[in-house]
Amino acid sequence: MKYLIWIIVLFVFSSCVYDSECKEIAGKKIGGQTESLILDSDCDGITDDLDLCPGINDNIDMNGDNLPDCKYPPGYANVISQWKCGSPSLQKVFVCTKTPSGGFKTVCTYYSAVQMHINNGGFLGVCGSASCN
Repeated sequence: MKYLIWIIVLFVFSSCVYDSECKEIAGKKIGGQTESLILDSDCDGITDDLDLCPGINDNIDMNGDNLPDCKYPPGYANVISQWKCGSPSLQKVFVCTKTPSGGFKTVCTYYSAVQMHINNGGFLGVCGSASCN
């Protein structure tokens, strides 16, 4: 199922045209009518309806498995340096963790805890690191 979702994401990304601020993607004309605009709030090229990691770049795939590292983490050695924190010997990374109030907060945690954060609605990476600004 996760492979099917990623194929759909790639199709949407490749067939869209960005506006000057990269916040909306123009719809295609179908049968003489234009579909409504589809939002890409974090400007990573993945529309909000298909975005697996809102506010984080879903295109980062350092292990080449065609899945976004923010949701399907690679081994620690393949995590991008911007997502690592603390001493390398401790193998710590930033996660965008879901708070009890439903918001998100960036924390530095052990790599071994990443899957727990993902299972609870969080993501590997820094909250808001992909933005339109």
